[in-house]
Amino acid sequence: MNEKSHNVIISVRKRPLSLVEKTKENDIITVNSNNGLTVNEIKSKYDARKYKKIYSFKYDKVFDENATNNDIFKSLLEKNLDNNLLCFAYGLTGSGKSYTLLGKNGIIFMTGNKLLNTLDLHKCKIYLSCLELYNDKLIDLNEIKNNLHMRENYNGNLVIANLKKIHITNIKLLEDTLSISQKNRKSGISFKNKNSSRSHGLFIFQIEINNKIKKITFMDLAGNEKARYSDISNIHENSFINQNLFSLKECIRSMYSKSSHVPFRRSKLTWMLKDYFSSKSSIIMITTIVTVIVIHKN
Repeated sequence: MNEKSHNVIISVRKRPLSLVEKTKENDIITVNSNNGLTVNEIKSKYDARKYKKIYSFKYDKVFDENATNNDIFKSLLEKNLDNNLLCFAYGLTGSGKSYTLLGKNGIIFMTGNKLLNTLDLHKCKIYLSCLELYNDKLIDLNEIKNNLHMRENYNGNLVIANLKKIHITNIKLLEDTLSISQKNRKSGISFKNKNSSRSHGLFIFQIEINNKIKKITFMDLAGNEKARYSDISNIHENSFINQNLFSLKECIRSMYSKSSHVPFRRSKLTWMLKDYFSSKSSIIMITTIVTVIVIHKN
């Protein structure tokens, strides 16, 4: 990892094997420390004899299969809520992205709960907007009839016109808003999951205090998978999903290497996130991994 980068945190979360996976597959990844893991790939020689090839990787933070969502929140997010923040989960379908982010035990809910309990609601306002990017079209998950479009304002900041902002004043309203948005998201069948998110979901907290605005955005990215593992009916969806994921990868690579140019205009997703690609914002990437051989090959 690049030691010079301070506003981008690259973390990895290892998902535990299911009972079915334990009976059919071998766990090929070992978490060695809080920032290192090892991949033990089983390969075959020319005479069909098996041998193990070991790869070691270092990250800013690594969570093993025993880590909880609360561990992730306290380690990565709790100390970074004072600034503009982008946090997203990236990984294969079924690797635990939505589990990490969503629901009452997810880090999005934990963040909203923390904001409600620590900010003076008489002096500031907390808003939450939820939307998805599906086949390169923006959809408001709390008001699906809204016609959303992006534009830049006179300051050069990105604005999503007609996006509904819900004033969050209590835990119940926070829970209901997130629940409704999740029910409205596009889902479909993937090679690993019968109810896989087929859109990139964005959940944006906007905190207004003393005439200043701070944004904390979470992204539940659609799972990336190779075309040969996909159902033929999903090819069109996958092309948009992978195009946006590739563009995001290039932007994160540019930021992490401290490049003077971040290619955010390559896709609608990264254009939407342009305000975070600056030294004044923090970015947290949570890479969720599945440790069985068949998924490792994908």
